[in-house]
Amino acid sequence: MLEPRIGPLSPAELERSLQPSAAPGGNGGNLFATVVRNASLYDAWRPFVRRLNAASTLTLRQRELVVLRTAWICRSEYVWGQHVLVATTGGMAAEDIEAVRDGAGSERWSPLEAALVAVPDELRADARVSDPTWRTLAAELTEEQLLELLYLAGHYAMVSGVVNSAGVRREPGVPGLDETGPPK
Repeated sequence: MLEPRIGPLSPAELERSLQPSAAPGGNGGNLFATVVRNASLYDAWRPFVRRLNAASTLTLRQRELVVLRTAWICRSEYVWGQHVLVATTGGMAAEDIEAVRDGAGSERWSPLEAALVAVPDELRADARVSDPTWRTLAAELTEEQLLELLYLAGHYAMVSGVVNSAGVRREPGVPGLDETGPPK
């Protein structure tokens, strides 16, 4: 495993750096402890993350299909592992998480789910969701959900780039890219 390029703050440094309302919470401790090194950027970013995850207009399953696929194609061990835990806690089957690796072509997906899984790949390819994928999404999602979906995929591609480049390490017990559930 590569050494972190930007290490997380120590617990004492982290406590001094965070405002009480911006405490990182349970998941993503190493990510938050690293990005808080730029406290003003962290303070601006954290409410956006909360909105995407805690106040989503998408179902947990819809959201995690997009986040997991984004993490997979970005080869982000950190984001993948954190969201495997979120997905499994939220009731997604290991077989569904495994199928995310295969992309939109997996036979496990409904047409809407296949379109959701296709979004990260299409955005990565040419920064645009294809017309067929968009039609499928638009037939079942509201405009509010469609916009959130685009922000969600883009955000987790950005976070994957940050954690991959900064060398943020997974916390103990967080699965890697080769795992679909918590380590046994």
